[in-house]
Amino acid sequence: MYLSVVWRPAALAAALTLVAPVLAAEPLTLRDALQRAEASHPDLQGFDAERSGGAARRSLAERSPTPEISVLLEDAFGSGARSGLDSAQWTLSFSQALELGGQRSSRLGAADSRAAALTADQEVRRRDALAEVAQRFFEAAGDRERLLLAEEKVELARKGLAAADARVSSARAPVAERARAQAALSQAILEREHAEHEEMSARVALAVSMGSPEPDFGELKASLFDLPPLRPLPELRQRLKQSPSARARLAEAAVLDAERRAALAAAGLRPTFTGGARRYEDGNDVAAVVGFSLPLLAGRRARDEAALISSRQEQTQAEGQAALLRAEEQLFERYQELGHAKEALRLIDSEVLPARQEALKQTQYAYDRGRYGYLELSLVLQELADARRARLDTALRYHSLLAELARITGDRLIEGNTP
Repeated sequence: MYLSVVWRPAALAAALTLVAPVLAAEPLTLRDALQRAEASHPDLQGFDAERSGGAARRSLAERSPTPEISVLLEDAFGSGARSGLDSAQWTLSFSQALELGGQRSSRLGAADSRAAALTADQEVRRRDALAEVAQRFFEAAGDRERLLLAEEKVELARKGLAAADARVSSARAPVAERARAQAALSQAILEREHAEHEEMSARVALAVSMGSPEPDFGELKASLFDLPPLRPLPELRQRLKQSPSARARLAEAAVLDAERRAALAAAGLRPTFTGGARRYEDGNDVAAVVGFSLPLLAGRRARDEAALISSRQEQTQAEGQAALLRAEEQLFERYQELGHAKEALRLIDSEVLPARQEALKQTQYAYDRGRYGYLELSLVLQELADARRARLDTALRYHSLLAELARITGDRLIEGNTP
């Protein structure tokens, strides 16, 4: 009885019933997934509202202090000649605070800085979302490959059971060999069922990141084993200094500086002028009312606020330097891991898989002639399956690390993607 091992076609045929609904829909590339995510990712849907809020805050900053109108009644409802309203005085006044010393311009500068910081923060979140989509895309594609590998394993287990049954029936092997083969088939079926669930969950996760509650796409067009080249490490380090996260930290520092200047400007004079008219009930006379006022201790309060902001600036600067160092560390670690994954895949393809396949060929030959039992054959089959799984996991690790590297440095996820 000959037990053949097929790399992919047998699994494709066995999986047709599972993928028929998928094949009916349009295929999805990484570029398609990223474009859909930019338009519909749940975490990016509030961007327009945030920008509208920033525009509203700037509109408020443009406005001068609100004028006030007041009515004052004096010398009324007292005693003697001041009882009732006969001797009352009515004062109608209008007050307006005046901004001096660049108070309005500094306030507008702070609002503009906050808008710039919002734009920078949105770019960071956009990059995070796109990196997540790329990782989910390759994870879903990888789960499809795992399902096909599980299908292959079921096919092999079925053939192994048939071979064991023939050997037991011809008294060339003990009955226990059939039991082992049956257990191997049952285990392979369980693994295939698990792979089916994993693949569906990965597809749903990808769909959600593109703004859809369920998958509305077909086959994922992913070249899992075609590893994109890496940029030189010095170039990536240079890009790190201009990454979205670095620009967001600079924008936050600019906000604090603008708020500090606005606080200092508020320490300047902000007089309030009042003008109006007063009417005397007892003679129906009218007189003008003019007033002038200045807030007390406003300068001290503003200077305290400026000092508080200055301390926040120092803290933000220290945190930014620490964040850059951590990013440098992450960049180096991921770059090394990417190099290791690429070399590991090369070794698996050039040495490990050919050796495993040759071992299976020789073991199969000996098994068919009764020199090896099912235990030896199943061990070699498992070793080959492990090598294939390691090949897939290594390729997926490379793509996931590359997406993370793009998120950290602000590099392109794919050629032609917006940097």
